[in-house]
Parts: sequence; C-alpha cells; structure tokens
Amino acid sequence: MIAALRQRLQHGCAVLAAAGSLALDDPAWFLVQAGRTLPAPVRTRLGSLATRTGGTTAAAWGRLLMDQPAQARELLAQGRRGPLADSLALHAGLPPSPDSARHAARWGWLTGDLETASGAATTASRRQRHRALGDIAALEPGPRPLPDATRTWRADGTPRVLHVLTNSLPWTRSGYTLRTHDILTAQQAAGIPVSAMTRPGYPATIGRWRSGPSDRIDDVTYHRSMPLPMAPGEAGRVDQWALDLTALAAREGATHLHSTTHYPTALAAQAAAAALDLPWVHEVRGQLERTWASRRSHAGDPDPYASSRYTAWRAREAEVAAAADRVVTLSGPMRADLISRGVSAERITIVPNGIGPEVLDLPGDAAAVREQDGLPRAGTWVGAVTSVVHYEGLSVLLEAVALAREAGADVRAAIVGDGLAWPELARQVDELGLRDVVHLPGRVSREEARRWLARLDVVAVPRQQHEVTQLVPPLKVMEALGAGRPVIVSALPALTEIVTDGQTGLVVAPGHPPDLADAVLRLASDDALRDALAQEGRRVARRHTWPELVRRYQQIYQEVSRA
Repeated sequence: MIAALRQRLQHGCAVLAAAGSLALDDPAWFLVQAGRTLPAPVRTRLGSLATRTGGTTAAAWGRLLMDQPAQARELLAQGRRGPLADSLALHAGLPPSPDSARHAARWGWLTGDLETASGAATTASRRQRHRALGDIAALEPGPRPLPDATRTWRADGTPRVLHVLTNSLPWTRSGYTLRTHDILTAQQAAGIPVSAMTRPGYPATIGRWRSGPSDRIDDVTYHRSMPLPMAPGEAGRVDQWALDLTALAAREGATHLHSTTHYPTALAAQAAAAALDLPWVHEVRGQLERTWASRRSHAGDPDPYASSRYTAWRAREAEVAAAADRVVTLSGPMRADLISRGVSAERITIVPNGIGPEVLDLPGDAAAVREQDGLPRAGTWVGAVTSVVHYEGLSVLLEAVALAREAGADVRAAIVGDGLAWPELARQVDELGLRDVVHLPGRVSREEARRWLARLDVVAVPRQQHEVTQLVPPLKVMEALGAGRPVIVSALPALTEIVTDGQTGLVVAPGHPPDLADAVLRLASDDALRDALAQEGRRVARRHTWPELVRRYQQIYQEVSRA
C-alpha cells in the first residue's frame, strides 16, 4: 500500500512537472493544445467566442484553436505585443522578430530549418538551448547510449512481448491506438503475454493530467514513462525512456521488444533491447515525416520536402528500420518504399490492418439500424468514421453530396470523428446548405463509432493525393468491408491494394467531387451492385481478422528469438 501511494505521488509530481515544462517552453501553444483536447463542437464555440470578444492575441488563439492559421496570421500581422502573441505567431506561420533568439530556434524547428534552429539555440536561454539541440541530436545518425542494465532472466520459451508505443487508449483514440489495442488483445488471447509503455510525459503532454502510472483496458496494461524531471530535448527523453523500458522489461521478464512508428520510439527500444540482449521488432505504421511535410505544405510553407529536417528525419527512419531484427509494415507500397531506402526485403513482413470478429456481425440493413436509433430511414447515407484532418478529403465528400442532391437523389451524410479540420468542415456544411442532411457528431466511443458505421449505406474514403496517403492505408477501409458496406475510395496505391474497382468497391479520382458524386449516385440507384460489393467485401475481410493475423506476429517472434 505504501509503495503504491509512493508511486502515485511520484507520478503526480512528474505529471505536474511535465505540464509545467510545456507551459514554460511554449505557453501559447500549450494553451492551444489544451483547448484542442475539448470535443469539436465545444472547441468551435470557444474559438468563435475568443474571436468575437477578445483582443488580437485572444482572437488569434481562437483561430488557431479552430485550425484557421491563415486568419490568425492576418490578425497577428497587424501588430503583436508580448511573448504570448509572439509564440502564437510562430504557430500561425509568421517568422519571429529579429531580436528573439528563443523564437528563432523554435521557428527553425517548426519550418524544418535545422541550421537556423541550431544557430539560434546558442544565444537562447539554457532550457530553450537544451530543447532545440536535444531535438536535433535525436535526428543525428547512430544509436543512442545504452542504459545501465543487464538481463538476469531467461529469454526463451513462450514470447513475452513489451510493446513500445507513442500513445495509447484511453487518452488518444486514433487508427494507431485502435490497431495497437487490437493487436495486444489478440496476442494475449493467442497465449502471448504482453505489456506496453508509452513515450515520456504522455499523456500529460497532450493535456491529460488525470492519468495514473498505468491504465488497464481489456486485460492489457499500458504503463506510463514519467521521468522527474523530464529532459527538455528529444534525445534526452529517448534515453530516459530506454531506462524505464529496461526496468519494466525486468519486472515483466520480457523476451522481445516491439516498437512502433516513429524514430524516437525505435531508438528507445533499440537501446533497451541492446542493453538486455533481447530481439527487437520495429513496426512501421506510418510516415510521420511525410505527414509533417504535408501539413506544413497545407499551412503555406513553400517546400517542406526540401527542408533539412525532412531530409534528416527521413534518413533516421530508414536507419532505425534497417537496424531492427525484423520490420513489420502495413502494405505492399510501404514495403516497397522501405526496400528502396535500404531495408532488406527478407526482413520485412506485411501485417495489414485487421478487424475484430465482432465487426463481421454488424447488421447489414443500414436503414433498419437508423430507424431503431431514431434517425431517418429514407435516403442513401454516405459517410466515414475517421480522423477529421485535411488529407482525408472530407470537404470533397461534402461537395459530392451537394452535387448528388442537385441531381435529384436523396443523399445524406455522416462524418464521425474529430480533428483539426472539424471547424472548417462544419462551416462548409452551412455554406453548402446541408445542415439538415449532414451529421457531424464529433468524437464518439468505439462502440458508438461502430454503430454509426452500421447506419451508413456507403462508406467513402476520399483521401487527397499526398505522398503519405499513397503509401499508408487507413484502418477504416477494412472495417467498412467487414461491416458489409460498399466503399468508395480514391485511386491511391494504399487504397487500391485493398479495394478492387467493381468487386469490393468503387475507385474514383482523388480530389474530384463530380467523380465521387457519380459513384454515390450509381450506388444509390443500384441495389444489386451495393449487395454484390458488400458480400465480396465481407468475404475479403474474413481473412483479415486479428485472430488470423496474429499468427504472423507469432512467426516473427519465433524467428528472431535467441536464448
């Protein structure tokens, strides 16, 4: 009892210290991030209130809260006073004033200019200097120093796997965390004992300060790394994480370490595995450097793909993947990309996105489900259960719905989820006059998300064409197929690898509302086509349940085991 209380007290102090360090490092962004933890409708109302009633700084904060950096730039370009406004200006896309070394270092990092960040850090405050140089050091080639630890237990027999994660349920709900939880529960059900640890400071670093030292969900325990004090730069945090991982591995008697995207996670797992002489599997689920560059390009940066940060980041991701004992990835295009960057083809295994068997049991009659839930039975409902971000192409979906309705079809929509693009999406619904036929329920539980999936006649995945969307497949496509819903996807390799046009769904040009509207109209008017696509989609999905896919992980762990 006393030990548990001591652990909780230490964890609470570390949470407060992590939150305090974030507030000190970047108070303006800390306030924006804290606001973004609110549900989308609340966030929009709060942002609108700040823009109407506050001064320039408060209005700019409200615009950033609603993911409107262009409007925030306009406000702050008219004049800014104080460090809070200066910091907000950085995140709105405005360069710092010439005499601000602190903001110059941060500006260099945000825009991908490592040379500027490094040079400006030398004249910044001690903490800002350590933060900037620590972030840059984590991108430098080579493994991190090994923690002082030695394995004292046998590492043979049944695998006992320690998963190294960026984030997790219940504090973050995304494709990444849902896939993680499905994998861990399926491994546990298959007789593989599992545990997991998330990155240092998480979830306090995203404003979730009520968390404890661990969370247990469906018999899976997610441990938190909460060093006191937490290092200001990424390199130092990786080293702290590696030390915490060795301690947890010793308590659990781990035989394997299994990290997932991205490079800090891999570096911590690599150091801990090397110190303990354990095999290390690295899972590449995304390409966050490309996601970052896509977001910077969307914000107006001229060429983030040519920046020194992007170049170093991309090289670092390839380096850690090549160093792992085995690499897991999600798709053929991602595997081909890894091979082109120097990872041995023989050491890469594809484990695609899967579904829980319960998805196959979702009811097939969407109209009947809507009627049960008090929603209109009439109309063809098209939509998505998704993260609401710019590259998902949800604005294209709304335009397609408007076009289909202009053509005389009773087409309605539901876009279920939250994200930075939600406020802009809500505004577009009003502009198109779709408020009565489009539902935007925001963030919902996983059970409610599946219920929304059951209410849809058609699922659309109209992703925009970016480097990252061409390679990384989203979880929602396989869930839609498993639910027996015909899907419409953009003609991107990561999607057409899953969906065959005319067999399991329809494929349309990305970013082209008329094509998407034509596909929706085709499905709305052809019940036989909808039924055929649904049946074939469910047949494909039955081969992608997690109890089936977990066998690939069992094989990987067996092949890399060593006594």
